[in-house]
Amino acid sequence: MSQVVKWLAMKPLEWWFTPLMTFAGAVIGAGASILATWLTQHYSMKAQLALKRVGFETSVAAALRTEKQTRYLAILQNLESLYSTSQDPARKAEFLRAVREVWLLGDPSLVSKLTAFLVDIAGSRNLDTREQLFGDVVLEMRTDIGLKNDGLTNNDFRFHSV
Repeated sequence: MSQVVKWLAMKPLEWWFTPLMTFAGAVIGAGASILATWLTQHYSMKAQLALKRVGFETSVAAALRTEKQTRYLAILQNLESLYSTSQDPARKAEFLRAVREVWLLGDPSLVSKLTAFLVDIAGSRNLDTREQLFGDVVLEMRTDIGLKNDGLTNNDFRFHSV
């Protein structure tokens, strides 16, 4: 066996072996380079897409929060139209429009509390219960737009008149 190894060591390489290995090395190197470039671009595009998605979701959430704030303020500003003796139809219509829009945009718990308040207006004459129900609505509005309630309860809300 040692004679075979000795013979192979002394025998010169075939003329085609060196160019073939050089070509194979070049092909493998080019393939690795292409693969590395493609992977870099692929993951770079994924990262850019993820950043754009986060930015888009943030802007949509901010726009929705702004729309909710507008509706909630309309409800609060036009609430007295339900109790006023003058019964301003424009303010009452604005209140009811804002309520319908809250049913579309609002959190489900807010919608149910707003519905309970409106049902109470139609039926009950107990002002304390109504104030507590509307206090629930206001607390849900605050929570829905991201404000802290910091110990506020529905008992803290009262209808005030001057």
